[in-house]
Amino acid sequence: KHAEFMKKYFPGNTGLEDYINKEAKIMKDKIAGYAHNFREITVNDLVYFNDSLAQASLKKIVIPLYVSIMDTATMVPDRYYTSQLVLAPDSSILAVGNIKPGRGKGVIQTSLSRVKDSGDLLWVKNLTEVKPAGGIVCDMIGTLTVVPEGYAVVVNRYDMVSKEIGNFFMLIGDSGDTLVSFPVPIPGFPKKIMYSESDGSYLIITKGRGPIENISDDEPMEWIKINRDGGVIWKNRLSFAGDIKELIAMKTGHIIFGNFTRIKDTSGKVNVLTTTSGETAAYAIIIDEEGNASGIKCFNSIVPWQLLTARKISGDIICLLGKSGIYTTGIFEPIRGNSGLVQFIIDGNLDVLFEEKN
Repeated sequence: KHAEFMKKYFPGNTGLEDYINKEAKIMKDKIAGYAHNFREITVNDLVYFNDSLAQASLKKIVIPLYVSIMDTATMVPDRYYTSQLVLAPDSSILAVGNIKPGRGKGVIQTSLSRVKDSGDLLWVKNLTEVKPAGGIVCDMIGTLTVVPEGYAVVVNRYDMVSKEIGNFFMLIGDSGDTLVSFPVPIPGFPKKIMYSESDGSYLIITKGRGPIENISDDEPMEWIKINRDGGVIWKNRLSFAGDIKELIAMKTGHIIFGNFTRIKDTSGKVNVLTTTSGETAAYAIIIDEEGNASGIKCFNSIVPWQLLTARKISGDIICLLGKSGIYTTGIFEPIRGNSGLVQFIIDGNLDVLFEEKN
């Protein structure tokens, strides 16, 4: 039907192949350009909170605006330790931390602070409101998210005598007042929480017994969807050796991203890396609208690498960004330059659209 057109503008199969190859190169270059631009934005975002001298104060209260490791055995009494920093939509900073009161023996309290973009400390909310009789407890905010009413947090309570762990959901208003509080029937340390505007529900992900996961041995990751009153909509679990870095909402369901040393993918293949030398790679797990793990995929590069973050670019396109080398736990080390960066661009089906290592 189009023989004359093809003969005139694309003489022979060679001409048509040349055109296809040129167009493919143009598309590949455009994707690479988009990937590089997004990489620079993400790198700048990752080093936003890295000033080890920054702090906010109100009267005698001093809140560090940098993340530090909290060792319960060596904590200085009445000093705040910051474990997470979150940038709110209004450019204020939410500081998650802990304090060991000088007069409160046996209790390590958790707190949430709000700091204006000017650096002024607006308020500090103590979220350790009830101490069990005779208990020696350590409370920590495992995860939080910004919601229309304020801030939704999941507090993890570890009883250092009985070794029992419990999780509590709390909804904190913009002024620091507690609006809602109830226990969450799921074990493990809370890693991620996400709010759904469509039905007002919350998805909570837990794994391990503390802030830092065990990447060498299998341990259960559990997820639960609850309504605002704490009613369970569904919950599920699976076990693997690795950590949790990001939780991203998609049109249908969610995707969990992290690093692994051992995990079974959707095909049933067990992917194993050498934990003795600190080798890891990234994984993605699709959680469908019924709470099932409907897809699991590993993203191995030509070298071992550690996923640092996953960000949605647009629609169902996601950028994975990390660094090559052995896995490191604890405080995040900032990226300096592009050396060693590993980047994947994937779609909502976990298919790879672009991959690059510098």
